[in-house]
Amino acid sequence: HSSFDDLDSEGEGDLDDDQVEDADLSDDSESDDHAKRLPGRYPNSWQNRGAKSLDPGDDGFNEYALAEIKAAMKDKAAAKQGLSGSCPPLQYHQEVVAFLLQPRSPVTRLLVDHPTGAGKTREMVMVLENFFRDRRAKVPVFPR
Repeated sequence: HSSFDDLDSEGEGDLDDDQVEDADLSDDSESDDHAKRLPGRYPNSWQNRGAKSLDPGDDGFNEYALAEIKAAMKDKAAAKQGLSGSCPPLQYHQEVVAFLLQPRSPVTRLLVDHPTGAGKTREMVMVLENFFRDRRAKVPVFPR
């Protein structure tokens, strides 16, 4: 039995209470326990490396972000050894985008400019997957 009337347009009830506990659902990212509530699949590097965390636009952020990216990709490369699957692994530039746009990152917006066929759609899917348990609306835009 299925009908359109049974569908909830707001998506309420999509998450179980135990799933909500480890999701990034709030705007209180400044709270001390925010990182503890995030799923373990997100890299901790944005919180744990460097003497002080910087935000985009701060002096030195580019160098800080580059160091975080290099450390995360090094850790990820070691973890990937021996993995196989039906989908080819992400390319380096795709992994960087997925790393930059995830709940533990200080980056909240990112303009991605790659040539045709470079994998922008897959990057967008990875970013959406990073925020899957976040109740805020997501609007992917796929230009023609």
